[in-house]
Amino acid sequence: MDLLEIPTRPTALEEVRTKAVEIIEKLDEIDFRHLGDSFIQTVDGLNAVVNSPSLKGAVAQLDPTVGHLNDAFTSAKKLTDDLDAHVQPAARAYARQPSACS
Repeated sequence: MDLLEIPTRPTALEEVRTKAVEIIEKLDEIDFRHLGDSFIQTVDGLNAVVNSPSLKGAVAQLDPTVGHLNDAFTSAKKLTDDLDAHVQPAARAYARQPSACS
């Protein structure tokens, strides 16, 4: 005589255990040593860049460079304002000439 098997749902504790086993198996697949080594290499590279003399020199030159750019923009603005002041009257005088309109 065969016994009748009745399917049952897993208990909450069995479900938690199953999920925990799945999580642990997935964690076992992760190469933490490689991740740690990669992280250390990244931090070392970033440290080298941040502490490099060339970056420090570039940062030190920012203030004077911005000052020179500001001076250049101020000079260019003055030049365009002066040019505009001379071109506008000349353009108006040219437009008033009878031969300019025909």
